[in-house]
Amino acid sequence: MKLKNITIHRFGQNYGPCPQKRVIDFLDQGLVFKTDLAWYPGITEWVSLGEALCPKCEISSIMPQGLYGI
Repeated sequence: MKLKNITIHRFGQNYGPCPQKRVIDFLDQGLVFKTDLAWYPGITEWVSLGEALCPKCEISSIMPQGLYGI
C-alpha cells in the first residue's frame, strides 16, 4: 500500500499535507479525529479522516456509536 500525503480540514483551516504516518500519530495523540475532513491526491472530494485512512472500513467503525442514529 502506498502511503498518502493527507491534508486535514479542521475548524475552517487546512493543515498539511502531512505524511500518512504522521497523521496516524496525530490521531493516536488526540490532535485530530476520524470525523475531521481529509483530502489527498487522487480523490475529488473531501472525506472523513477515518475513510481516508481506511477506505474499505465500515461507517460504523469510523463514526462514534449513536451518531446520526447508527
